[in-house]
Amino acid sequence: MAETDMTARSRVAPDAMRALMERLFVRAGIPADDAATAVAVLMFSDMHAIDSHGIPRMRMYLNAIADGRVNLHPKISVVMEGPATLTLDGDQGLGLVVAPFAMRRAIEKAKETGWCTVSVRASNHLGTLSYYPMLAVEEGLGGMSMTNAGPLMVPTFGTIPVLGTNPFSVAFPGGNHSDPFLLDMASTSVAWGKVEIAKREGLPIPDRWAVDKDGAFTTDPNTAVALAPLGSDYAGRSQKGYGLAVMVDCFTAMLAGGTWSMRIPGRGTGTHDHPGTCHCFMAWRIDAFTDLESYRAQMDDMMATLRATPPAPGHDAVLAPGQPEFDGYRDRSVNGVPLHQSVRDDIRALAEEYDVPYDLD
Repeated sequence: MAETDMTARSRVAPDAMRALMERLFVRAGIPADDAATAVAVLMFSDMHAIDSHGIPRMRMYLNAIADGRVNLHPKISVVMEGPATLTLDGDQGLGLVVAPFAMRRAIEKAKETGWCTVSVRASNHLGTLSYYPMLAVEEGLGGMSMTNAGPLMVPTFGTIPVLGTNPFSVAFPGGNHSDPFLLDMASTSVAWGKVEIAKREGLPIPDRWAVDKDGAFTTDPNTAVALAPLGSDYAGRSQKGYGLAVMVDCFTAMLAGGTWSMRIPGRGTGTHDHPGTCHCFMAWRIDAFTDLESYRAQMDDMMATLRATPPAPGHDAVLAPGQPEFDGYRDRSVNGVPLHQSVRDDIRALAEEYDVPYDLD
């Protein structure tokens, strides 16, 4: 979900952000073309008001590269392939490079067959998931993406994390007068990036998002060590989020012959034998299922009806899924990207460390 709190943030030109991130990746050893691909994923997040997965993640990626956990020149290879299926080995490459390659292969094959599923093993963090199905939407197709991750979710009735946030995203083209449908969600109560935002902005987190080292719910982002499943606890039906996380591991690790969440080293371990995260991508042609004219009319009707629903007391309007992201894009394309001062400070420090020009002021 898009972020809306603009406290302590000032606007930055998108082109300046893009150029700085590309310089940092190139200085870290990523080839220029791959750096541009990676930054396109991060800029999608920043431009669509998903403030947890864009430029604030640069230090995480650069640290992973510096620790030797990323292959700077991966040889992405085909493990298995069928008319509408594909399994790829990412060769420990930067997920921001491996994942776009895989999604584009899914789109290419779906154009031929109507539907394609691509599974990926031995990859790394791939950025915001909604970038990938939106690549399909740009081609007039629907799309879906999933990824697993190291253990961060405490399962229902459990006390220690054994599953990743295991998010997934789905997008469908819009109608003649409506934005696309876009869903991007973690299987946990919230993405870990939201805890990171609260930490750097000195804010508490809502109750039942996260747990401390003893497995108790905490509102202090500094003591949070793991996340609750979507639903938070059994009374909130957290078994649904728990089940979704396992489902994502089935689509990603199990189909790719890769590594499921619990067997991936935890965040920040610095290990050099990281087995890699796993992804799954799908794409489908709308006209393989229905005629496009009817589809577009139905989408326009559904989105307009959702937005016209009378709002509950205390709320201004009902939002269509994806609307905050698309509204954020329209705003930031004109007015620039709001960056918290702590993010500016961190990026400035990275520029100094990597000896590249800093020009975000």
